[in-house]
Amino acid sequence: MQWAVAIRRKKRGGDLWIPGVGARICFAHFVEGKRSDDPNHIDYVPSIFNYNDDSRARSRIKIQRHKRHAVVTKKRAEAQERERVSIQAPRTSTE
Repeated sequence: MQWAVAIRRKKRGGDLWIPGVGARICFAHFVEGKRSDDPNHIDYVPSIFNYNDDSRARSRIKIQRHKRHAVVTKKRAEAQERERVSIQAPRTSTE
């Protein structure tokens, strides 16, 4: 349903078009160039369209938010790995 809302396509009668199993959308409508199966990923729903300035601004904001989140996630993973390694490192005795 999120795809249908994002795409803004209507059927002949004016009802919202619902994509079927065989429906496809161009990679250009995804931030990273392909769809994601992760509901928390920016590319779970296509977000790049040329509707108007407001939608472009919202898309830019979403892209920036996604990039910031990716950086924070990477830093957290690196910190957790450093912590894990430091805990597992053998302690040496100075006696």
